[in-house]
Amino acid sequence: MSRPNPWSTARRLEVSALAVAWLAVLVQAVTGVGVDFPTVPPALFILGAGIAVTALVSRWWGPAAGAVPPLVIVVGAVVAPDARQQLGDPGELDVFVGTLVVFLGTATGVIAGIVATIQNRWARPAGRRAGTDAT
Repeated sequence: MSRPNPWSTARRLEVSALAVAWLAVLVQAVTGVGVDFPTVPPALFILGAGIAVTALVSRWWGPAAGAVPPLVIVVGAVVAPDARQQLGDPGELDVFVGTLVVFLGTATGVIAGIVATIQNRWARPAGRRAGTDAT
């Protein structure tokens, strides 16, 4: 078996997608898009944590741990009536596009994180797998 590549294509996609979502939240906050948008949105810290964990943790489980914070954003977007309303009204183009970019970025990041974790897990050397003898 080959050694895991800490920066696989899926891991790069995860970091890139989360960075795009982070920038979209930042743009929304700076431009004042959205009615109840907080001055400092918690999503910046949540997505920042996902980016940091994915980029800095080189273990095989790093992408999965990095996908957990954005998963909170995805679940929140699905559950929150504001996000559904913003995605359901393309008449307000700035709000619609901003919300769509955040949702697609976080969803892509979560999926890419799962794929990267599976790739890294199966690429581990045979002697380091759970339940095998390292001798």
